[in-house]
Amino acid sequence: MAKVAANQKLWNSLMRQAKAKYPTKRPGAGTNRAANKWASQEYARQGGDWVSSIREVDPKLRDPKKELEDKKKAKISRIKKEKKERNIL
Repeated sequence: MAKVAANQKLWNSLMRQAKAKYPTKRPGAGTNRAANKWASQEYARQGGDWVSSIREVDPKLRDPKKELEDKKKAKISRIKKEKKERNIL
C-alpha cells in the first residue's frame, strides 16, 4: 500500500521546489525520479512522517486546494478511460 505524507502542506511545498530544481524534459510528465528522491529526502530531513491513509493526516496539515485539484484530475482521467473503453474517443 502506498504511503501518504503526514504533512501535506510541507510535502506539496517540497514537490514544487523539486519540480523547479529538476525539470522534466516532457511537458505534462509530472516529476522525475531525481525530483521525487530529493523531495523525499528533504521531507524526512525536515521531520516529515508517512502514514498509510489520507484519513490519518491531521486536518490542520492537509492541503484542501491540492486535494480538490487531484480529485478533478482523477475524475477527468476516469471519464477518459470510460470513453476509451466504450470506443468513443
